Amino acid sequence: MTNLLFLTKTCFMKKLLLTTIIVFFSVCFYGIQGQTTQPQLNQQELWKQTIGTWQAETGKDTLEIWDYRLYGEAFIINVDMVIKGKKTPLYMNNMGFNSNQGKFYGFALYPSGSTITWIGSYVSDKKFKGELSAYYNPESVWGKFEFNFDSPTTFNLHFFNMEGNLTNELKFKKIK
Repeated sequence: MTNLLFLTKTCFMKKLLLTTIIVFFSVCFYGIQGQTTQPQLNQQELWKQTIGTWQAETGKDTLEIWDYRLYGEAFIINVDMVIKGKKTPLYMNNMGFNSNQGKFYGFALYPSGSTITWIGSYVSDKKFKGELSAYYNPESVWGKFEFNFDSPTTFNLHFFNMEGNLTNELKFKKIK
């Protein structure tokens, strides 16, 4: 009986040791798998889809034209207003990506010399959200905006006040 008990214990210990070794090497080879995480969005590649010229009707005989261009790894957007065929500069938006923060930082400069700063990022491959502030200060946020990309050639831009109320909406289409 003692031999049988000894053999049973030995067999159990060998199986336990073998299982432990298999688990150890599996963890080393495959890593520990927790919950699946969302794949990181390639923010700069997503923004590159906007390169080109876009327009939105803002009123009778009035268009807002956005011309997106690459500037190295940064982006420049020249914005013009066209009223009854007459083109007038509205503002210039310069933006760069901060890889440590995972966000774009933008700086809009108006012909009058006034400025607006904003911070934003893609929250999905079809939606970009941002906040308008004074000098990138999160304590001075005064509005929010959202780009919703319906297709490669259309997007809607929504502006919201701090209470979350929609204050303006522009529907853009790509013209080149």
